[in-house]
Amino acid sequence: MPPIRLRSALASLACLALAACDRGPANADRTAPRFVAAPTFAPSADPSAPLGGTIVAETDEPTRLELTVVERDSDERRTHVIARELATKHSALALHFAAGLKHTLSVTAIDAAGNRTRAEQELTFDAPPVSEKFPPLKLTVSDLERMEPGITLLNARGSGPPAVPPSDAFLIMVDERGRVIWYFQSSRDIVSARRLRNGNLLYVCGRKTAVEIDMLGRTVQTWFASRLGVEDKPEGATLVDLDTLHHEIYELPSGFGADFVALSTELREVDGWPGEEWRQGARERTAKVAGDIVVEFNRDGTVVRRFPLLDLLDPRRVDHDSLEDFWSATYTPKDGPKGASGELLLLDTEDWAHANAVLIDRRDSNYVVSCRNQDVLLKLDRATGKVRWLCGSPVGWREPWNDLVLTPKGRPFEWNYHQHTPRFTRDGNLIVFDNGNGRAIPPFVELRDPVRYSRAVEFKIDEQARTVEQVWSYGSSSQPWYSFFLGGVEPLPKTGNVLVTDGGKQISPTIRQGFARVFEVTHTAAPEIVFELVIRDDAPFDALSWSVYRSERLPSVYPPE
Repeated sequence: MPPIRLRSALASLACLALAACDRGPANADRTAPRFVAAPTFAPSADPSAPLGGTIVAETDEPTRLELTVVERDSDERRTHVIARELATKHSALALHFAAGLKHTLSVTAIDAAGNRTRAEQELTFDAPPVSEKFPPLKLTVSDLERMEPGITLLNARGSGPPAVPPSDAFLIMVDERGRVIWYFQSSRDIVSARRLRNGNLLYVCGRKTAVEIDMLGRTVQTWFASRLGVEDKPEGATLVDLDTLHHEIYELPSGFGADFVALSTELREVDGWPGEEWRQGARERTAKVAGDIVVEFNRDGTVVRRFPLLDLLDPRRVDHDSLEDFWSATYTPKDGPKGASGELLLLDTEDWAHANAVLIDRRDSNYVVSCRNQDVLLKLDRATGKVRWLCGSPVGWREPWNDLVLTPKGRPFEWNYHQHTPRFTRDGNLIVFDNGNGRAIPPFVELRDPVRYSRAVEFKIDEQARTVEQVWSYGSSSQPWYSFFLGGVEPLPKTGNVLVTDGGKQISPTIRQGFARVFEVTHTAAPEIVFELVIRDDAPFDALSWSVYRSERLPSVYPPE
């Protein structure tokens, strides 16, 4: 056969083969699945998390389920695969319903071959409005084109003047327009929350408890620090041999030898303790010092490792607020001495370091710990149990700790004070919420209102050269905003923006009513706010104070795929 004819024949065969591929195999499954019965929707039975429910469906062959939700007032629609595993019987989470709006739900079954069947009968859900105790939320900025896509998770807690009962605590998810699309309400305190790999939420409750809930508000597991007594433990709680569980609990990656890392405390007597913060040379007494412990433990409550900070840092270095009685009520025995009116006399304790965060450095599997009342971030080597470096002012550090303090590099540069929530950026830098309380360490006198200011600040740390460089910040003395407690930052992966929790504010130095902001800024030389949500009670009388510990931008209300 001449070459030209051979090429033509091969081309014809190729076309026939492609056509056969387009038509699919002769025995390809073209039969659409059928619903054995009409799907049903059951709203959450738990009033603490009312903006969700369960889709129940059965098909005649293994399928996945897809849910389309339409808001009837706006015709806005969204679709999500709610059951990814092939099965004939499904009970799947249905989420992302705007509070107070009416929704139409359509369920589609998809078999392994991709054949689709949409259920004939549509379902409805009139999402209830938010609780009467819900915090007032006000969206002030929402630049959809420049903000990070996703859902904002935050925790809010309210407190009032003595005559007003305290509010409940809330975990809240809002969309980019500030609409509430999920929440969980608790009569107990919620300090911080993180999403687990299984899609549930894990949060710290008070100073002894950690709780895992699913997205319908049901408690999955509770852990309770049992060393100081179990009289107030929640029913069914897993006991952990610790004094406390506070501020932080974090799910560890696979291979760490433990399931969680958290913060706990111990109480030690330390001699030579100063009587006044600004008189560090006056070693006047033996003090009962509450020292923080970084602890790893398993789901069954077994403690795997402890790293007591009193063994790692100078136990006699005090900072502004190191003499606070934050832990006194926790460590006072229930059968302790009483006052003249029968009140329990609180034990005199010192809040030496007040650790408030622990972070995994995934590059080397070590920890970064934030110690508020030492004004320092420290790198903890898990293998050796030693401190690698200290990121904070060198004032007050004696030998051998002074050699661990990083050296500032470049200008401008400011140290962090009473900081919260360190996080790693995609460049490997460390970004932190710098509360800025006082901006001084004893014996230097604190800055006072109204000249205090907070920042979101990013540090580049060179561990080999032992230097720290300030590469970005938002907030300054010329453009002040200030949270005297709480706060957080989250670097956002797609836009590079930064989500900031300006969580513990006061209306003014003379008006002690608290409020909070959650806002997103561009990571630029002149940062711009592209999202802002204000949590503030403007009632003329008996207004509540609201605070927010942390916030986070999630890809979806739904658990990760």
